[in-house]
Amino acid sequence: MNGNKGFIVCKQKHYMCRLQMSTGMTDLPADFDTFSESHRENFLRVRELSHEKPIVGTFCTFVPRELIRAAGAVPISLCGGTDATIPAAEADLPINFCPLVKSSYGSLLGGRCSYSHFAKLIVGETTCDGKKKMFEYISEEVPVHVIHPPR
Repeated sequence: MNGNKGFIVCKQKHYMCRLQMSTGMTDLPADFDTFSESHRENFLRVRELSHEKPIVGTFCTFVPRELIRAAGAVPISLCGGTDATIPAAEADLPINFCPLVKSSYGSLLGGRCSYSHFAKLIVGETTCDGKKKMFEYISEEVPVHVIHPPR
């Protein structure tokens, strides 16, 4: 990653904006045609919603989705949960961090989280130290608001 913690740069470089002749859309991920049918449908639905309301990305169920909706935005769960994205995250995060945190961060770094493409804001939470560090890095590139739920 050349020391750059910004997933936006990586995403634009490796992931976004390939003309899809089959749909006539120009803002689809380069690997859109490899998505499962349900993932394609969900991606297009989120894309449609992003034209109507701001999309707010979350990583945890502790983020109060009701507040996001009350603010007129749409909460979308962002990705994590695959081992394939962990090596990219380990360039920035310690090797002994939680695999879910590394997977989530790695998904953003490598452009593997297709829904993050639409997030105007990411709302994080302080449920673990690993996520706090991840949100610190993410905030260098995209607006992040961290809430502090009771422990």
